[in-house]
Amino acid sequence: MKLIAILIALAVEHFSSFLSQWRRLEWMAACGSGLYRRLEGFGWRGGVLGVIVVVGALPLATFFIVLLLESLGWVLAFLFGLAVLIYCLGPGDLVDEVEGYIAATERGDREAAHEYAIQILGDEAPRDPVALAEEMKGVMFLRLNERFLGVLFWFLVLGPLGAVLYRTSTLLQDHAAELDEEFNANLARLRWILDWPCARLNMLAFALAGSFVDTMSCCAGLDDFLRKDNDVLIMDAAHGAMKYELAATEAPEGSPDVEGVAIALALARRSFLTWIGVIAFLTIAGWVV
Repeated sequence: MKLIAILIALAVEHFSSFLSQWRRLEWMAACGSGLYRRLEGFGWRGGVLGVIVVVGALPLATFFIVLLLESLGWVLAFLFGLAVLIYCLGPGDLVDEVEGYIAATERGDREAAHEYAIQILGDEAPRDPVALAEEMKGVMFLRLNERFLGVLFWFLVLGPLGAVLYRTSTLLQDHAAELDEEFNANLARLRWILDWPCARLNMLAFALAGSFVDTMSCCAGLDDFLRKDNDVLIMDAAHGAMKYELAATEAPEGSPDVEGVAIALALARRSFLTWIGVIAFLTIAGWVV
């Protein structure tokens, strides 16, 4: 049923352009921040226990709702899980944002290109068009993982609870200024744990969707594969997968590498389809067994 929910959610995400208009996730971060403030005075607030309580509140509530709905009928539980998954994806359409950046850059509209890039890179997006294009070619894959693949993976593992857990952890990191240093450090460790399997699966998807040898060579060995920083692994693996395609293109000196961004977007699409294929295979294999 999880595979069916994922396929329906992706279809709705693809064909419903209005989703980004009603999908508001700020309340999830506000709930976490509010609970964090209520714990003021407790010595364990910034530690591992504090992170478990603050991040785990919404996933735990989701778990109990699923249990309640399952007691009333599996259809209600399925529909609730589907709604949760659709809601936790995104926010924003990565493909539309990247394509908007490419179109604006090609027509020479630097301001519009920068506005599209901010949606992907954040407020730290560089003003220099050349540097901006280089940033886009790497960070695009981090946003793909953060907005979609991480949510799908943890939904597959833990159901609606997993989707809410992953999304809550990412949203709270965006509100780091409201949290103390110890809490942020422990929250970063939780994100590292949640992203660890996703980063490795991303690497394998890039290898299948691009240059296999160059993708796998981004790790010096098994120890490097296991310990390498998740974000660095994703970007290094993506650039390895695109190595020959990028080498075949060369932007004029001083011009943004728009074609390179388009190549990166094509790899992102292929790797995403690879993910879905692997999920389908594992699910069907599970049914067979």
